[in-house]
Amino acid sequence: MVGKEEYTTEDSNDGLTCSGTVIMIDELQSHGINVGDILKLKSSGIFSVSTCLSTTRRNMLKIKGLSEGKVDKIKEAAGKLMSTGFISATIQAEVRRRVNKITTGSKSFDSMLGGGISTMSLTEVFGEFRCGKTQLAHTLCVTTQLPLVRRGELNERQQKLNQHLSRLNRVAEEFNLAVFLTNQVQSDPGASALFASADGRKP
Repeated sequence: MVGKEEYTTEDSNDGLTCSGTVIMIDELQSHGINVGDILKLKSSGIFSVSTCLSTTRRNMLKIKGLSEGKVDKIKEAAGKLMSTGFISATIQAEVRRRVNKITTGSKSFDSMLGGGISTMSLTEVFGEFRCGKTQLAHTLCVTTQLPLVRRGELNERQQKLNQHLSRLNRVAEEFNLAVFLTNQVQSDPGASALFASADGRKP
């Protein structure tokens, strides 16, 4: 079917095809949502119905050109295309079968990670500067092209970070991607590699 990426399973409990289908946002057009509003959703990073459902009304109202009435209509249409809530472990296991592993370039490291960096998930490495985070990220940029082997207000910053991570996680799950994050940490938060006072001998 156009607009859907199929990886569905049949739920023996209700006989319905359940949650493994990625339904693209364009499908809303068949439920009365005009192309202009769909383009506005896409411009804000909403490309699938599940993302539309998980985006709060408050955030959708921030999209230029979407009124409360339009947001309610979009939410209603999305709800008709995809149900939300809990899914059975059987269906979740079927979805997880799509997970691939991206090699780090090291067989030993891959073994420690259970085969490599997983798609449909977030992977974060952390450590001080010059410990290899960026090198690993650069390596993954190359290996992912190979055939897959299966300071402001802290509260505000944390909320923005959580929203960003949530969006990355949705994209990873919906499109079977691997998201790889690096996080530089310091034993002394007051120190900076940009200043002479920084201890360049630390790894």
